Amino acid sequence: MKTPTKLTATAFSVVVAFVLQNLGALAQPVVPHGYVTAVLRSETTSVTFGPPPVGAIEVGRDFVIMGLAHPDVVDLETARQLATDAVFHSLMPLYCAVVGGGTNRVQWSVEIYDAAQNPKISACAASGCEFHYFSGPCSVTAPEQITFLMTWVNVDIIGGALERGGNVLLATLSKAFVYATNQQSERAIRELQVFINKVDALVHSGDLSQPAAETLKTGAAAAIMELENLPEGNQGSPEPES
Repeated sequence: MKTPTKLTATAFSVVVAFVLQNLGALAQPVVPHGYVTAVLRSETTSVTFGPPPVGAIEVGRDFVIMGLAHPDVVDLETARQLATDAVFHSLMPLYCAVVGGGTNRVQWSVEIYDAAQNPKISACAASGCEFHYFSGPCSVTAPEQITFLMTWVNVDIIGGALERGGNVLLATLSKAFVYATNQQSERAIRELQVFINKVDALVHSGDLSQPAAETLKTGAAAAIMELENLPEGNQGSPEPES
């Protein structure tokens, strides 16, 4: 009769860690064909609204929601990786404009809907459950708006709303950002107009969804409007590197 093999302390620790890790995976709720969204809302707002398409942003009376992905299978950990702090920050000015003179306290939450678009899983953002605040005017600078556009393009790429052309859009926005930061308003506006034309071309080719395109074009138009109200800086600065 063979003597049972004894586990060393190290081997036992490895086994325990493996079991706990897999138990956690088994305990993680999985939603087939779910919709992943990032939501900004007040502490009293219930999720009674449905998910927008990937890349689209919906603004309600006391909430802002952005569609991030519609994968075959999704769990909370994956959803939190999609709903980054950069995404939530990009939506803060929209929420600020919605609540106006109301409370400046807002919750960031990750909402997963099932295939029938019913709320299924609701949780805090990956960065935590603390409230977020804003002060002062709800407007943003042109460089900030361009940064938000870069975030939304990345959402479209990861979420599948943009199949090809993402790097081209990001490169155009990078040039616009440099010009805007250097107060070269006319050049920044030209790059943003190029960006809008490229967005339209991607929709026409079937590489970008219409809802995602509308979000990008609206954001670019907001940046252009902000730039048109600024004095023109030095136009002799060198071109940004491609």
